[in-house]
Amino acid sequence: MTWDAVPSAWKYSVRYKATSQGWGSWVYDTVTTNSYSLTGLSSTATSYHWQVATMCDSTGVNNSVFSSYITFTTIAACTTPTGMNTTNILLDRATLNWALDTNTHHYSLRFKVQGASNWAINIPNILGNSRTIFNLSSGSTYDWQIRSVCSSDSSSVSAWTTTQSFTTLTPCTTPLNPNEFNVTTTSATLVWDSIPGVWGYKLVYQDTSAAWNTRVVDTLHTNITAISPLIPGTTYRWRVQSMCDSTGINKSSFTAWQYFSTLSGSRITAGNIELMDNLNVYPNPTRGLFNISFISEKIDNFEITIIDAFGKIILHEDKKDFIGEYTKMVDLSNWPRGIYMIQIKTQDSFVSKRIVIQ
Repeated sequence: MTWDAVPSAWKYSVRYKATSQGWGSWVYDTVTTNSYSLTGLSSTATSYHWQVATMCDSTGVNNSVFSSYITFTTIAACTTPTGMNTTNILLDRATLNWALDTNTHHYSLRFKVQGASNWAINIPNILGNSRTIFNLSSGSTYDWQIRSVCSSDSSSVSAWTTTQSFTTLTPCTTPLNPNEFNVTTTSATLVWDSIPGVWGYKLVYQDTSAAWNTRVVDTLHTNITAISPLIPGTTYRWRVQSMCDSTGINKSSFTAWQYFSTLSGSRITAGNIELMDNLNVYPNPTRGLFNISFISEKIDNFEITIIDAFGKIILHEDKKDFIGEYTKMVDLSNWPRGIYMIQIKTQDSFVSKRIVIQ
């Protein structure tokens, strides 16, 4: 508190009280200068009156009247924010929230990667009670703190809050080992390795000769599905991606396109030259798993043999008095990479096809 100095003053008499108190509650003090500092006042935004009178001698007989009272209000103690939480946590961003305090002028925020010794980022002058942080690293844990600033010049600040933590999302993993089996004239079963913790998968497939807008898009919650109806004797392509949340924000890239052909609608008879056209081996090339399929309308004896490049028999199967659709899934994933021959022999015909193990 200050006032103009009086040249003839010996001292000054100062008195003050809370405005809510009666006139008999004045607190008095004597000072020799024209300023006075009050301490021990309430920190809960309390209003005070104060006055000053001139003392012209030491007896106190020759004093002026007190000045008109002046009013001031103490600033409330700056309160540490509460209600902290983190929302909208994505791969590279998160929103930090806290409860709004009407006595706060603005907020200061700081955050760092958990385990770092120093607070890497300090953000001052935040208005409002939330802030979205961008350019974060996926699959990383961050610590953050917030404090209140109760004056425009940042002279009145609260303590920092306790440390809050959050972890950004881990990128969704692209499915591995996509494959097909049980391919018929009008259907096929698609499969890929299951990924723990995913929400689902997005599957896309289409006739390779058709326009892009004819593609089929499906959302699945399992890593195996049968697709139908398909067109006989048609080549299809398909791919799949994993989805780690229902919104589709955290999703993997698609697998490479996989190809297969449905069986021809025409039936062949053992011994007919169309056996070669009706024999399907897919996928080809393959990582080891593939399917062999054909259709016979007449009863016949079939020998199915797989040999390696050196003529060694890898698999042999006899089908006696067989008629109908033959489908078999073969696993050569434990055999060396290279070229293998699939041979089918009947009483009066022989066909072979090559399969490449990558």
